[in-house]
Amino acid sequence: MNQLRVTPVAGRMVAAIDGDGRPLRGRFVGHDAARVFSDAPVLLPDHPHYRRAIDDGDLVLVEEVAS
Repeated sequence: MNQLRVTPVAGRMVAAIDGDGRPLRGRFVGHDAARVFSDAPVLLPDHPHYRRAIDDGDLVLVEEVAS
């Protein structure tokens, strides 16, 4: 499966999802368990949920990683 390296955008919260595409309750891309934001790049599975967030400006695509 391909992966996406993205950078989270401050002030935006994108729900993290599991391998089956279900939201992980209380988890957001670029935030830790205490919801503290980090703008460090994150490696995510290539999924329509994250592609939509990139299109909406909630995440910034750094690169696509083939696996």
